[in-house]
Amino acid sequence: MRRNTILILLLALCLSVLLVACGSGDSGNGGTGNSDKEKHNHEYSEWEITKDATCTEIGEKIKRCECGATQTAEISANGHSFANGYCDVCNEREHESEGLEFTLNKDGKTYTLVGMGFCSDTDVYIPEKFEDMKVTAIAPSAFLSCADITSVYLPKTVTVIGESAFSACLSLKSVAMCEGLVEIGSHAFLECKALTDVTVPKTVTKIGEKAFRSCSALVEVEILSAEIEMGKTVFSNTHVENATVPTSAITSVANNKLVTLVVNGGEVIGEDAFDGCSALTSVVIGDSVTAIGKAAFGGCKALASVTFGEESLLNEIGEDAFKGCTSLASIEILDSVTTVGASAFYGCTALTSVSIPSGVASLGASAFYNCTNLTEVIFGMDSQITAIGNYTFNGCSSLTSLALPQGVTTIGRNAFYSCSGLTSLTIPQGVTSMGASVFEGCSSLTSVLIPVSVTSIGSNAFRGCENIEVNCEAEEKPNGWSSDWCHSGCVVTWGYTTEE
Repeated sequence: MRRNTILILLLALCLSVLLVACGSGDSGNGGTGNSDKEKHNHEYSEWEITKDATCTEIGEKIKRCECGATQTAEISANGHSFANGYCDVCNEREHESEGLEFTLNKDGKTYTLVGMGFCSDTDVYIPEKFEDMKVTAIAPSAFLSCADITSVYLPKTVTVIGESAFSACLSLKSVAMCEGLVEIGSHAFLECKALTDVTVPKTVTKIGEKAFRSCSALVEVEILSAEIEMGKTVFSNTHVENATVPTSAITSVANNKLVTLVVNGGEVIGEDAFDGCSALTSVVIGDSVTAIGKAAFGGCKALASVTFGEESLLNEIGEDAFKGCTSLASIEILDSVTTVGASAFYGCTALTSVSIPSGVASLGASAFYNCTNLTEVIFGMDSQITAIGNYTFNGCSSLTSLALPQGVTTIGRNAFYSCSGLTSLTIPQGVTSMGASVFEGCSSLTSVLIPVSVTSIGSNAFRGCENIEVNCEAEEKPNGWSSDWCHSGCVVTWGYTTEE
């Protein structure tokens, strides 16, 4: 008994020593075995993704300690991001309606959707395939007068929407079209009175007549094609307020409810394109546009903002282009512009300043006629302008001073007529001709120097300039000056030199 007790005590002692020895080290943490060393605390790195999560599958991530210890965690699946019936990330269809009716095309390889069949969906997702063959077209009148449909999602396989395909779908609020669509037939969405917005993919090359006629709730239109064949009646009897369209689609969206416009393709904004669009306030003109046609924005009285693309190719602002745009306070005439047409900014009474770049070679007659708040006109260095046309600044009563380009040789009749605030004007050496009434009514003009190069001045050139002193470098009145070029009260000095 005593022997057993001693053996038990010895075993207990050995076990105690072993436990103390194990506890005094640093288990797996690089310790030295000293009992007074602090226990190792893991310092982990940032999370490192070892497997990306997808729309449907979880991912994995890991973080590591220098000692070799690791921690792992799952990354939740992202879930689908559906737009226009497809996931933006993985391209999976959101849904495909069942029970729709199809007919096999003549090629024996593709199908055309011909009707609702026994499908009762109000949100119709047209499938990409039927019986393992692509669906490529929507037949004429396929959904004609389907009053319960609220939305339609076309697949990427469909290239044609037939005539009257969705005509009179009175509850249809949205339609999602995909790239790959080429043609929208005539009357395709005629009288879809709940439809509020339309985006036409860039692959569409033709929209038939009256395709969206009488869609009375339609306010947003975006046509992404750079060029497209379509007539004026495509959006007739609608009230589109915001439009992004190429130049070829402009006439179809112009109406007196249009508020904002982006021209995103094409080269020429045609004559009278938006003439009289009285609600239009903002226009953005894309890089590809090279010309703004005659009276393109004439009479757009609410137009306050016109901006251009950073790499604009615009070279011509046509005759009457912005005539009567009384809310237009500023506009940048781009360096690429070479021509500003006659009456281009006629009656832009809110316009306060304008810079005419060196590249402009032609400044049309009446270009800034009656811009009554115009206070500053700056011509670019090395300006190519050689003529200030008739009536160019007529009635610009707030204009106080002006330095004309050195290359100017002709100043037309009435060019500065009734510029009553003009106090200072430099007529460049090289000017040979000044028209009739050129400075008539410039009542604040007190002095002017006429270079010896001037051989012709029309009648009443300084009529109404009651306090003016006219200094002429010529020794006497040249034969080409009208007999009544200056009123009887003018103080005229002949043979004037700047050394005096």
